[in-house]
Amino acid sequence: MANESKSYLLKAWSEMACFSDLLKKPDQYSYPIIPPTAIDGFLKSIFYKQEFYYKIEKVFMLNRPEYCQFTVNYVKGTFSNVFDSSDKKRSFSTDICVINFLINPQYIFKFKLIMNDEKADSNDNIVKLQNMIERTLLKGRSFSTPYFGMRENVAYYELYEEEENKIKTCNYNDVLVLPLKRNCTKNNKYIEYEKIKAKIINGVMELN
Repeated sequence: MANESKSYLLKAWSEMACFSDLLKKPDQYSYPIIPPTAIDGFLKSIFYKQEFYYKIEKVFMLNRPEYCQFTVNYVKGTFSNVFDSSDKKRSFSTDICVINFLINPQYIFKFKLIMNDEKADSNDNIVKLQNMIERTLLKGRSFSTPYFGMRENVAYYELYEEEENKIKTCNYNDVLVLPLKRNCTKNNKYIEYEKIKAKIINGVMELN
């Protein structure tokens, strides 16, 4: 179709990752695979324009999920300025939670670009966007620092230029309910998630 690009394969990895629903504090247990919402955020950190959106087609798991556990203190609130002479209370609170991180997650994403007709104008076309993202991917650049789930888990990527049938996935099978899309409510007080039932077969998750 004229409004969508060819498919790309991108290898991404990190030392650790935590793909969990942040609304489920205090304890967080990572999904065994990166969900579509995290992939979308990862790709947008590399290259983003409002004229298109990403369509994620497949996720290839290169290794089986393994976990490590940390106890983390989340600090809420800030102290007043020490030079402030007012009688404001200088208090704070902490949340202690247990986080289960994935160790050394490695994936290959298959995705394409789809033109956003509501945002694009007459000067925009899919060939122009393809050329822009290909230059970015080949040079290993990004708009902002990519990460896996939490900003502390910096992630890296490279364009996978071999054939898809040469990808060696891990032997992992599962059925999961994953967040597909974030939707802010009208009052913007909290986030709702559209969910998807995803099947992982021999380390491959296909997304329609």
